[in-house]
Amino acid sequence: MAPDTVMPKFGKHCKIEIGAPIDTKKYMSRVDDPAVLRELTDEVMLKIQALTNQQYLYEYAPRRSSTHRTHI
Repeated sequence: MAPDTVMPKFGKHCKIEIGAPIDTKKYMSRVDDPAVLRELTDEVMLKIQALTNQQYLYEYAPRRSSTHRTHI
């Protein structure tokens, strides 16, 4: 192992909460609608927000033009 390798610290406690399952049946009739992915993402984020007591902001990243993409 390299001398600068960061090792995890064991013995710490963590809490894992699992919420109720999300019913995706209501989205099945619109699988070709691009807005469905956004709606489902919003629903997932709202569930996470409820579990973590965080505030969910309805702000989305701006779309990039195809000339400014940084990936293939």
